[in-house]
Amino acid sequence: VTVYTPDANWASTTLATTFENATLRALHSNAGVRLNVVTSKIVQCIDKNTFLYLSNTERVGPFETVVLATGSLPAPYPEDALAVGDCVAPRGIWSATSDAQRCVRELSST
Repeated sequence: VTVYTPDANWASTTLATTFENATLRALHSNAGVRLNVVTSKIVQCIDKNTFLYLSNTERVGPFETVVLATGSLPAPYPEDALAVGDCVAPRGIWSATSDAQRCVRELSST
């Protein structure tokens, strides 16, 4: 899993508030998920071949699946995208977690 974030640290503010950073990393590790976080990068667009174009004109990918985190307000997303969390509607963490679980099931069945 590769995460691109415009922030200097991925999820540091949120996870520091909830004290879940170590737990989240342990869950990833125990599940065999290798997490690669690329900070201070802005994704400008994604093409149909799932290449990401970053703000510095860098092209990365292709990726098998792209998940967009668009902040805490509903935002437009591509028609064939799987929507999770606040891009659907402003809701709590449990709704976002439920959305994510649904998306994982959908991706696993294909």
